Amino acid sequence: MRYDRLTEQVREYLRWHYAAAAEPMASGSQDYTELLAEVCRQIPRMPGEALATPAVVEWEVTCRCNCRCIYCYHRACSRAGKSLELGTDAMLRCVDQMRDCNVLGVRMEGGEPFLRTDLLPVLHRLRQHRIGVFLSTNGTLLNDRIAERVARVLDPVTSHVQVSLDGPSPAVQDPIVGDGSFDRALRGLMSLSTTGVRLIVGMVVVEGNRDAIVETYELVRAVPGVEKFNLSPALTIGTYAGFPAGEKHELLEAINVIHRIRAEKGGPRIDARLGHALHLKPYRDEMKSRASQGRGTLLWPAGRSGIALSATGDVYPEHHMMFPEWLCGNLQQQHLLSIWRGPRLRAIREAIRARKACVDCDVAYLCSRGSPGIAYATYRSLDHRDPNCIYDAGVAAESGGR
Repeated sequence: MRYDRLTEQVREYLRWHYAAAAEPMASGSQDYTELLAEVCRQIPRMPGEALATPAVVEWEVTCRCNCRCIYCYHRACSRAGKSLELGTDAMLRCVDQMRDCNVLGVRMEGGEPFLRTDLLPVLHRLRQHRIGVFLSTNGTLLNDRIAERVARVLDPVTSHVQVSLDGPSPAVQDPIVGDGSFDRALRGLMSLSTTGVRLIVGMVVVEGNRDAIVETYELVRAVPGVEKFNLSPALTIGTYAGFPAGEKHELLEAINVIHRIRAEKGGPRIDARLGHALHLKPYRDEMKSRASQGRGTLLWPAGRSGIALSATGDVYPEHHMMFPEWLCGNLQQQHLLSIWRGPRLRAIREAIRARKACVDCDVAYLCSRGSPGIAYATYRSLDHRDPNCIYDAGVAAESGGR
C-alpha cells in the first residue's frame, strides 16, 4: 500500500509550519527534525511499532575522508574502497526508491560527502522528490563557488548543512582533526553563511577540547546564519576506542553555561543528546509536555522509523550498526520497501524491542531508551544503555532550577 497522499500532506504541513516564521529558531518554532517526529505519528504502523514506510534514511555516501579525526567511529564498522562505492546512476536509483517509499528526510554523511564529485546531482534529485536533506560535512573542501552551487540545489526550507568545528582555534582543533583543518573548516562555514543555507555547527567533545566548548560556541555566535549548535561527546568506538571517555558531567555544565549565554546575548540554539539535556528542567518539562500530548520524539531509526544505507548500497537498522551481523539487504539487489517489510528487518526489530536497557528509567519514554546502535557498537550487546546517556533522576532533581 502506498501513502502518497498522506505524505504529500505531511510535506506541505512541514514546509508551511517551518517557513511560517521569518526567524524560526529565534521565534521558538520547532525545527524540521522535531516536526518530522510529530508528523510521523500520522504514518500507519506495522506490528511492533515500526512505521509502514521508512521516514528517514541515514546515508553514508562515501567512506573516503580527507581528515583523520581521532574520534572517528565509522572505521569501527565494515568499510569499502572507492571502487565498490555506488556510482552516480546507482545513487540516483536509490533516491528513486526512497521516493517510492515516501521517505521524508535523508541524513547524508561520510566519510566526507564533498569528496564525491557527483554529490550535487544526487542532492538535486532529492529536492525533485521533495525529500528533506541534512548534509553533514567537515567543511574543509568548501569555497564560495561550491557553497553557491549547494545553496541552489538544496531546498531552502527543509534542508540543512552541518559543518564540524571541534574547537575555537587551530591550536585546539588541528590535533583532533588534522593540520590546517580549523582554518579550512572556518572558511567553508563562512562561505556557506552568505548563501542563505540553513546552517548548523557540530562539535564532538573529546579530551582535547572539552575545556573549549563555551569558547567554541562564542565563535559560532559570530557567524551569520547559524541556527543550531550540535554538541555531542565522542563515542568510545572506532579510532577513539582506546581513549578515555572523559567526564560527561563537564559537558552538562557547559550546556548550562551556553543556555545562560543564549538567554542573555542570543545566539544559535544548542542541541545535545537527551541523556544530557534531560537534566535541564525547562527542556525536561518541554519534552514531558510533548509526550503528554502524544507527540513524543522521533524514534531512533533502528529499523523502526528509518534505516541506514552504506556507500555500497547495503542496508542496516541504523548507522551505528553497520556490522555484518546486522546487514538487512542491498538496494542494488532488493527494493527498499521489500527490505523494510521483510523477515530479516522484522527479526531485528523484535531483538531491539526486547532489549533490557533502561526498563526502569523514569524518562525512558522520552528518548525511546536511547540508541541501541551506539550501545551495540560500544559493548557488542543491545542490553547495555546508550553510553552517551548520563541521565540520573537524582542529578536531574538537583539541577531542576537551571
